[in-house]
Amino acid sequence: MYIRNYLRRLFQALEELNITTIGTSEIPTGTKKLSRYGVEEFLASGIIVLRLQMVETGFRRELYIRKMRGVNHSMGVFPFIIQPRRGIIISV
Repeated sequence: MYIRNYLRRLFQALEELNITTIGTSEIPTGTKKLSRYGVEEFLASGIIVLRLQMVETGFRRELYIRKMRGVNHSMGVFPFIIQPRRGIIISV
C-alpha cells in the first residue's frame, strides 16, 4: 500500500508540473505481470512492453503497446534492433 500511494503522489506531482516522463519497470521473469509491484501499469498513461522472443535462429527483440490512454494505437508486435549511434530501429 505504501508503494501504491507513493507512486500515485509522484505521478500526480509530475502531471501537475505539465512535464512528460518516461519510467521503466522490470517485469519479473516467468510471469505475466506488467510491473514489479503490480500498480505501476494502473497509474501510467502508456505502457510499451519490450521482450525477447525465441525464434529458430536465436532471439529477436520485440515491442508492443499494451496501453496508451486516449490514443488509437496498433495492437501489433514489432521487431526492433538497437544500433550504435542510431538508437532503436523498429520494423513495421
